[in-house]
Amino acid sequence: RRSSDLGYVQTDAPAVVAHDSKGVVVAVGGTNGCISLFDARKLGVPFASRSVSPKCGRWRDISFGPTGNDMICVLEDSYSYVYDTVVWEKRAEVGAGMNGRVECAALVPGAPVALYGWSNGVVTMHDYDRDMPIKQLEGHSDAVSAIRWCPTKMMFASGSRQLSMWIPVEDD
Repeated sequence: RRSSDLGYVQTDAPAVVAHDSKGVVVAVGGTNGCISLFDARKLGVPFASRSVSPKCGRWRDISFGPTGNDMICVLEDSYSYVYDTVVWEKRAEVGAGMNGRVECAALVPGAPVALYGWSNGVVTMHDYDRDMPIKQLEGHSDAVSAIRWCPTKMMFASGSRQLSMWIPVEDD
């Protein structure tokens, strides 16, 4: 085996990228509030392009849910959207709030729950079907720049200048 370039995608602005859980679909968030979907084996031309937000200039983060049927998108306008990727239907929208702006996000497997990392260092868990917060976790001293659910354990990690590992429980 050798490392080789499978192709490249030109974007007008800094892009964000995510793979689906099977490694077949590559999602690229570029300009104009659209996500382009590519076959990972041939990157040249997208097989689909989906609009997320017409007011978006730049992206902060995108990721697929564990099954690939959901995607969470975080935009520079400080909004986050959860989409059903099969029918491309918006399931939820979260905007700036008392925790500042959304910096990053991830989806929890098997539940309609999103994890959000905020500019004030707080991590929140949010039930997007009922549009209600579940839990607020504090432990970062600066903006949370990355958050990911562990694919094999009931836990997640968030990062800023510190790395935090979280095991969610119903009540503390």
